[in-house]
Amino acid sequence: MSKNPIKIAVLGAGPAGLTTAHQLTKNGFVVDVYDTAKDVGGFAKSIRLWDRNIEIGPHFLDIGNKAAVKELVLTALAGKYKTYKRRTFILSLNKLFIYPPGPADLIKKLSVKQLLAATAGMLKQVFSAPTPNNGTAGIFVKKYLGEFLYKNFFESFSAKLWSLNSDQVSDVFAKALLGFNDFSSPVRLIARKLTQRLQLKKNLQITSIPPMAFPICGMH
Repeated sequence: MSKNPIKIAVLGAGPAGLTTAHQLTKNGFVVDVYDTAKDVGGFAKSIRLWDRNIEIGPHFLDIGNKAAVKELVLTALAGKYKTYKRRTFILSLNKLFIYPPGPADLIKKLSVKQLLAATAGMLKQVFSAPTPNNGTAGIFVKKYLGEFLYKNFFESFSAKLWSLNSDQVSDVFAKALLGFNDFSSPVRLIARKLTQRLQLKKNLQITSIPPMAFPICGMH
């Protein structure tokens, strides 16, 4: 493929920046990647500690949902990866919840008082005046899930994982994490997750957890 005369600079050598650079290079562009750190990987990088690769965050490559992502990941890793089934949990309100928490898990583990607070928070958002979306995860989660769920299942998660408050994280991450798309509403999201849960119980298919890929040498 001939080189495109346009030269492009990509800011950030995390997964998003490296993916962008990879795709642009495939299409013939000359790309330079810049990052303030001396190593690539961003918040998803690995460090060498105790004679092994240690991840600085619980990052993974989901190859079970989108064919384009699977093709990109497996091509870029060139066979140097392993696959596994992954479930993520969060400790909140002194209990372990599957993350992101589904309706069935919340109903099972929250107290009556907590369930009422969560429901009231969601209903308040549904019937209140629309909140302008400023492109941040914090505003997005509050807008769709209410104050209680935001405080207990997203705000602290963001701070602990990245040392960033939710207003410094893009709403793109929140949409992907919670399963929203451009046409989703809280009611549709809950209905879909409950349907998936019932279907899982009916078929007893624990293997329906999407497969993840992890580089053999870690995220660096």
